[in-house]
Amino acid sequence: MPALSVGERDSVAYEDTGRGPLVVLIHGSPGSARVWQPVTEQLASRFRVIAPNLPGYGATTRPPAGLPSDSGHAARLIEALLDGMKPPAVVAGHSYGGVVALQLALRGTVKPGALALFEPVAVPLLAAVGETASFASARALFDDYRAAFEAGDRLAVRKMIDYWFGSGAYDRCRRRRASTW
Repeated sequence: MPALSVGERDSVAYEDTGRGPLVVLIHGSPGSARVWQPVTEQLASRFRVIAPNLPGYGATTRPPAGLPSDSGHAARLIEALLDGMKPPAVVAGHSYGGVVALQLALRGTVKPGALALFEPVAVPLLAAVGETASFASARALFDDYRAAFEAGDRLAVRKMIDYWFGSGAYDRCRRRRASTW
């Protein structure tokens, strides 16, 4: 997997497959560019597909210590990766990758022909529309989830499942699954 050095400390690793108009596929969290492999295989005969790894995934460097791991940092790395290329026909992102794709488009440096967002976790939009308390609450939860995951907590996903589907949802899923064994 090739990687591009960005500045003095950062590197962005990416898959680069096919020929033709450019399509950029941005994965969610946790994950890597490889989650797009089945899609890439379908597109590579007609498109050049670039699928970068987001900061902290694969061989892409983590954000600098002490700075938040935010969509702006990820968007800047992808901008550097795409610098000098023709504008993408499509930029697509899934989950957190959808937020990064949206940030990339809003920054205006990369001007895709189309933007496809699949289940974007667009929590930063809360702050943009003045819902600062809701944003702060959601941000705290996401930061807690990320810290637990990075610390190796095998049940960190419980935080996200309960957030999206209601308190106790993770335990209800486990009980239901255990009863079918």
